[in-house]
Amino acid sequence: MRGTKLLDIKADLKSMLLHDCPSINFYRIVAQESAYLRRLFISPGQQIEVDSDLGIFSTEQSETPMAGLIPERGIKLGYAGIIHEVDWYGLEK
Repeated sequence: MRGTKLLDIKADLKSMLLHDCPSINFYRIVAQESAYLRRLFISPGQQIEVDSDLGIFSTEQSETPMAGLIPERGIKLGYAGIIHEVDWYGLEK
């Protein structure tokens, strides 16, 4: 369903470079079109490389992904950065 939350991602950037913003960032990935999740290639807590495939989707419920078949295109996604209240005010819970 369009607008459905697919997953939340935690990006730990502290080893990449020094900066004055939080080194751990959170993002929510949402579907921007209707699709059916056919196969998920990741699991909770898994570290993944940039530009990795996360899963396979189809546009029709009756479609079945065939082994070795390359999808025509990626699903349209949207994302949003998530800021926790602790980060806003420098407070610890």
